[in-house]
Amino acid sequence: SWPWPVALAIAGQSSAEDVLKAAPLAGDEARTRERLAEANFYLGQFYLSQGDEGEGKKYLRSSIEQGVPRSQEYVLAGVVLDGWKTPTPPPPRPVPSSEEMRLR
Repeated sequence: SWPWPVALAIAGQSSAEDVLKAAPLAGDEARTRERLAEANFYLGQFYLSQGDEGEGKKYLRSSIEQGVPRSQEYVLAGVVLDGWKTPTPPPPRPVPSSEEMRLR
């Protein structure tokens, strides 16, 4: 169960791709984005610790792009990338209409 896939990747027992495939939860977009933010943050930290700045920053940016500004990973990814600057949250997503919700 989550976040075990992240721990396995950091221990070298699975890949980053495996972690990202394990993150989505069917029917729960918000929780999926939270998991992807977590996964990308910790993968970014892992790659930075291995000296791979390009991969590390790529994953940290992806953590922020998930748009979960209340998560610690979102804030910390911004701290690492911007040198202690808090990232600007993305614009709010439009609230779906009841018709759009029914079609999902």
